[in-house]
Amino acid sequence: MLLSTDEMEYYGAGDRLFARKPKSDRALSLTCTHQGCSVHPQVAAANNGFYCPCHGAAYAADGEVVSGPAQRNLAQFQVLDSTEAQVQLVAIAADGPMTEEALEADYFILAADVPGMKHLFSLSEGQPPTAVVTQVEQLAVADPFAVGRFWFDRDFDWNHSWFTSLSGYRLTDSITLYHRIQEDYIAWADKTGGSVVELHAYCYKEKEFPTQQDLLNTFQAELFEIVPTLGTAKLLHRQLVNQKNFAGFPPGSYPNRPETLTAAKSLLFAGDWVKMPFPCGLMERAVSSGLLAANAVCQQEGVQRRPLMSVNPEGVLKI
Repeated sequence: MLLSTDEMEYYGAGDRLFARKPKSDRALSLTCTHQGCSVHPQVAAANNGFYCPCHGAAYAADGEVVSGPAQRNLAQFQVLDSTEAQVQLVAIAADGPMTEEALEADYFILAADVPGMKHLFSLSEGQPPTAVVTQVEQLAVADPFAVGRFWFDRDFDWNHSWFTSLSGYRLTDSITLYHRIQEDYIAWADKTGGSVVELHAYCYKEKEFPTQQDLLNTFQAELFEIVPTLGTAKLLHRQLVNQKNFAGFPPGSYPNRPETLTAAKSLLFAGDWVKMPFPCGLMERAVSSGLLAANAVCQQEGVQRRPLMSVNPEGVLKI
């Protein structure tokens, strides 16, 4: 749940979270090294480690990878100074010598979220075209999103879709009944008679919910408003995923948004922030831009491209 206890202190918000044992001079990043989700403590586990609720990576208490898909350990930090609410950290280099390897390729397709893309460019050497650098610098991220998932000892009546959009709440904008749609949760519900409910806040204001506890407690309170019968159920477990890496689309950003092809020879882009020639968004935009990048390589190599089916970009849908 990422709420501080007598055994562990947690700092940060969004997808920049850190764990530190009280008075320790070391801290551990809770950013999964697989795809950047926030990992959670496994209090009941023998090693008191961490796990990623997004894709299942597991880590020992010292951050070492126990099982994939992550391949790198959680990052370690030295504590320079701390107060009750803040901690100052400096990164600790990984054990063993750092080696560099030059990769030569005919094409490079950079596919990352906006923070990752900016970080890649900040580490790059050479002189890329000014237009490309400017486009990357102007990329923005949206307000953060949060997902709260709750396990209960009983099921409940629900007359709507298993995924339902909601309005009128401070935080929650949709609800998903995981024990009705995903096999492992369905099996658990059949075995126990319980339920697994997830609330989403795809774009919330950080000033209104400055801590992880604020988010989780608000989700729980609003869940009992949405499903009043759960107020008398036994809450078995709850967890929170909170990140800030959705692509932002501020007014006026479209004309200079990067496309798949760039002014840098052999450099292509893919991601949910890429300007597309047909209507799409979010995961569909990320996948479609990747297919466009692959097709661009195929075209330059003189091989057959893959057809992409979309709506006709004419009339009211014309871009």
